[in-house]
Amino acid sequence: MENSGKHKKAAIYYSAGIGDALLLTPLVKRLKKDGFHVTGIFTSPFDLQELYEGNDLLDEKIIILTKPKLVWFITRFSFKKFDLSFVNCFSAGKRNIIAASSTSKEVRINKKVQFKRRVLTNLQFIEPKENIHDGEQNLRLYTEETGISEADFQLSHIASDVLNISLPEKYIVLQAGAGNNSTPYKIWDPEKWQTVLEKTFERFPQLKIVLLGDKNELQIGDQIRNTSIVNLTGKTTLKEAITVIKNAVALAGSDSGLMHLAAALNKPTFTIWGASNEKLYAYSGFNPSRHTVIINEAIRCRPCSAWISPNTDRMTDPLNCPDFICLKGISPETVFEKLSVFLSQHLQNAE
Repeated sequence: MENSGKHKKAAIYYSAGIGDALLLTPLVKRLKKDGFHVTGIFTSPFDLQELYEGNDLLDEKIIILTKPKLVWFITRFSFKKFDLSFVNCFSAGKRNIIAASSTSKEVRINKKVQFKRRVLTNLQFIEPKENIHDGEQNLRLYTEETGISEADFQLSHIASDVLNISLPEKYIVLQAGAGNNSTPYKIWDPEKWQTVLEKTFERFPQLKIVLLGDKNELQIGDQIRNTSIVNLTGKTTLKEAITVIKNAVALAGSDSGLMHLAAALNKPTFTIWGASNEKLYAYSGFNPSRHTVIINEAIRCRPCSAWISPNTDRMTDPLNCPDFICLKGISPETVFEKLSVFLSQHLQNAE
């Protein structure tokens, strides 16, 4: 696979959520290291371009949220401006692939997409590799040299707004929801979080928590109450969430975009995992002392939510699960015990 020297203009498509965008960071960093001018093509409605304000990771950002803007983009760059375009599994919609094919000499994808009436000769399919992290899967679109570390996901100098709200001097962030409240297989019972936090405040009386989450997670946030909690669920922009996490000691919660944002901001994470594959998406494999994952080891049908090699023994779609036992089987006692160890380490490190 040809990597550097010859190709100097690259485009990367961002079409999903915060997590998928940040999992592309090792790819962008490698391209920049090899001298590429990198353009981000944003077709996601989640303002992901704000992740790249205040840093020089992307040289150019193009936002395409409407069909007319897509037509403009294809027309404007139809002379094959880009030497390489990268469309990963979460961005591999037909419109994106056609746009990439129309504006790039070569398009690399890791998801097979069938076209009935089109023949796109400049697509190169990169076979996904089993048992490696999603950040490495993205990097393999460019090079087979995929040895990466925790630092490869980190972003420096992210611009952020000044919050019009007073935050505690020292706090951790908690996001009890996930996936805009559309992924129940990621969301541990808020009442169990309440139980854990009551015990946690007894053990760590100085602990303060800031709740974050999407507007769709308001009901989840309302179920977690304590005078030591500042509830900002549904009240922050992405820029403001960056500010909150950037000033926090650590983040606890679910497999979510904010977990990835915390890792990008070099913060420790403590996360509870249900159907999702922590080996594919979490950061514990890079630094287990900073990133704690809680899974239900007694459940053999997980992880059933993964774009590569999901466990289909019981379910082919995690949304169809009748009981979410992978999550419900995790006890508050287990979480409290491990959260106490996590907090003892990282609260002390923050002093």
